[in-house]
Amino acid sequence: MSNATPFDQRKFRLACFLSQIANEPFIYGQNDCAMMPANWCLSESGIDPAAIVRGQYQDEEGWQTLADSYGGLFGLWDMLAVESDMKCIDAPTIGDIGLVRIPKHGLYGAVKGGCDRWMVKLSRGLIGGNFKSLSAWSVPCHKQ
Repeated sequence: MSNATPFDQRKFRLACFLSQIANEPFIYGQNDCAMMPANWCLSESGIDPAAIVRGQYQDEEGWQTLADSYGGLFGLWDMLAVESDMKCIDAPTIGDIGLVRIPKHGLYGAVKGGCDRWMVKLSRGLIGGNFKSLSAWSVPCHKQ
């Protein structure tokens, strides 16, 4: 990839990350819809927005208790983004993270993929869709 632009390199890293995540089981607190965007951010930039909550839940009940203590997923991610100095953005691009609403299912953490699709890790696997973004944050360029 020596002639690739930084954007092309980022798309490649994201594709590799998503491929890996798709092949890993859904595990609360490690590889779930809330942790997947944090895991991508950590992998891509070295910043772990979920550092203060990582390892604090291992099942759905634990997740719900944690999320409720911050006012839900939106409140939790808003706090995590602020604590990590992540910039809230209006027009996310490939590799940015956000919260999306999946019709008839609810709010989920997601990573912006290609073709204007948000990628979400669910218990049934990795899915992508043109979901409505409610909040998004810029993920800095790859760590040096």
